[in-house]
Amino acid sequence: MRLRLIVGIWLLVVMGTTAIITTSLRAQDNKKSRLTKDLQVPVTTHQLLAENNVPPVELKCGTTAHLSKPNELQGFTCFLINHTNKRITAFSIAYTVVVEREGIEFSDTSVVIKDALIHPDFLDLNTEKFVPPGGTQTFNSAQTFNSGDALIKRVELEINYVEYDDKTTSGINEKGAELIARVREGAAKYKDWLSQKYLRSGKSVDNTVLLLQDNHPLATEVEFDDTLLMQGAKSYRKHALKAYSQRGASGIKKLLDK
Repeated sequence: MRLRLIVGIWLLVVMGTTAIITTSLRAQDNKKSRLTKDLQVPVTTHQLLAENNVPPVELKCGTTAHLSKPNELQGFTCFLINHTNKRITAFSIAYTVVVEREGIEFSDTSVVIKDALIHPDFLDLNTEKFVPPGGTQTFNSAQTFNSGDALIKRVELEINYVEYDDKTTSGINEKGAELIARVREGAAKYKDWLSQKYLRSGKSVDNTVLLLQDNHPLATEVEFDDTLLMQGAKSYRKHALKAYSQRGASGIKKLLDK
């Protein structure tokens, strides 16, 4: 099984491969017939454990996904529905495409994480991004997925971890929680670096804002040794610049005068 990671403010990482031997080989004429019709593959969705017959957070997708070719999956949309009375701050979804090559099935899995909080400093800035009680969040798959010389057989999605604004969680997927924590660690590291620069500049807001620009190197003295840490750092920088654009100097001072 290949595992990718989509973070986000959404992203990707690859790890390994798993093969499952099928009991029978697909006949060549069946392969050819798939080329001559509108191609659909089944989509299966795995939900969180239900509470009073309703999952606390539900993932709704169509029952099929469209292929433009036997090896090319088109992007599709699902909806995350919050059935609780709490706001959702973060979640993770496992998105798997199962393919077949010469009678052997392989799975390619993307772990999608969405974190609307990033850092406690931005709680008030990001409140509108939380999924409210009864609200929905759109989840879009990658635009296309090409499986090379393998045939796409099916798609499976699983919502496996949800975090709420009261710091409670649903789901037992430790990996999802670890990935979200890693992004937030990167944000915290960047804030520490930015705070030091702010103090050394005599609390100069102008100098600090220059460090937040996209054309400025991203905290080169800090070791962001994986993509998740880097994403967290970039997210903090983006949100700090947003705080400045909305509130001026007071936005920076509120973040760093602590």
